Amino acid sequence: DLRGANLARKIVGIGLNINQVECDPALPNPISMQQIAEHEFDREEVLQTLARKIMARYDQLADGDSEGLQCDYHALIYRRDEAHTYRLPDGTPFEGTIRRVEADGTLVVEHSDGTEHGYLFKQIEFVI
Repeated sequence: DLRGANLARKIVGIGLNINQVECDPALPNPISMQQIAEHEFDREEVLQTLARKIMARYDQLADGDSEGLQCDYHALIYRRDEAHTYRLPDGTPFEGTIRRVEADGTLVVEHSDGTEHGYLFKQIEFVI
């Protein structure tokens, strides 16, 4: 909700595949918790655990611990500090290592030649 030049409120959504045994093959790399863990989950228990963890992070932010929150986030970045193949929107593959995410959401990747490049949403694709 915009109020003048300011953002007044936000709505955030989360999609979580819990007990699906078959996922839409049109989706990129679909999977569910059941497929990973090889057992069914109690959906209410998953919801309560997720809500508890989200509120703990919200409390951390409300308490002013944005530095701790950011440190935890960076420690959990998928593929951080690991060399992998990535692809640019034109299909060009390259080897690189994710180093960090900037405050504006820019993903910083070190290319195999040692140079760092920043990528925004949909400017880079994981090759799995």
